[in-house]
Amino acid sequence: SLKTALTSIKKSLKPKSPIFIIEPIHQGFLSRVLSLSLNEFLATMEESGFEIKSLKPLHFWPFRLGLCYLTWPHFITKFFYGFGQTLMKLPGLNKLADYWAIYAILK
Repeated sequence: SLKTALTSIKKSLKPKSPIFIIEPIHQGFLSRVLSLSLNEFLATMEESGFEIKSLKPLHFWPFRLGLCYLTWPHFITKFFYGFGQTLMKLPGLNKLADYWAIYAILK
């Protein structure tokens, strides 16, 4: 479970140690190993003794999903990647992030 993994990580860190996690956090058809909402993931981290310092969405999955099944020229992938990153800055669209970068410290 996530809590078990975080407890193991916590044992290897000193207080105030930083941790950086990049995780594909999804609920539903995009979930891979973990099927959690972002809020559930963050709550589990906090319950495990981590203080979230920053959170950043990575990869706009609607474009990433379409780009990953075919080989596209670099200028196309670069354009759609940049466009997706820009869209995630709009209100509410960061929920379509494929991965999340989480920076936290051990309390």
